[in-house]
Amino acid sequence: GTLPPFSSSSPYSYGLDKDTHVTLSNNGRPINAEMMLWDGPDNAPQQVRTYCMDGSLNRFKATFSGKGTMSIRNTGSSGFPATATVNTSPAGTTSNLSRQHLRSSLPMQEQTSSSTPQEKTSLSSQGYQDGRSRVGSIEIQGCGALKTWPIVGGVRSATVELESEGRPISAIVELWQGPTNVQQVAQLFSQDGYDRPYSMEVDLMGSYYGSSTIAIRNVGPIEYPIIARVSY
Repeated sequence: GTLPPFSSSSPYSYGLDKDTHVTLSNNGRPINAEMMLWDGPDNAPQQVRTYCMDGSLNRFKATFSGKGTMSIRNTGSSGFPATATVNTSPAGTTSNLSRQHLRSSLPMQEQTSSSTPQEKTSLSSQGYQDGRSRVGSIEIQGCGALKTWPIVGGVRSATVELESEGRPISAIVELWQGPTNVQQVAQLFSQDGYDRPYSMEVDLMGSYYGSSTIAIRNVGPIEYPIIARVSY
């Protein structure tokens, strides 16, 4: 339950135009941690609980949006310490997909039946295998709707980006290595998915475990769909 706070010397250093980057790692043991971006004493607009099976091959790397004080709590046992790194950058400068690019990809278009097999393969390779494409960005409805991105071996990492049109985000991101092997879990909440989008980089370890699957589940209500993209 160790809780080191990370804050700036000035309360304005973590502004809405800043991204806060958090990395957790260790020498190969599991990581269980809880991170919160606080904006005032009783308001945590972004929260993430994570589990990583191997803190060396499968580090936790995430980006939080907006001003605040970052707290990180190691919820694992005392025998599983972790090293935390926190830094900031201008908003959107380290993401593979800018917020404007993600938003400009709306609305989602249905793939027509006249598409050629080659076109369908190209669309599927962008990550969404269910016959729809939004240049990799998709909408996930609430009430537990699940979307998956299968990724073949040889890919070292992938970037997961989540936002909404101003509604809260409640989602679970998982890295699957086989049908019953979950290597990493991140359960996240964001108070406003437009002003405070969330992104994370996932170490796939493809050369060690083989193919991987990234799964995103929207656990919010049906009225709160989210927009997701997985790029690699």
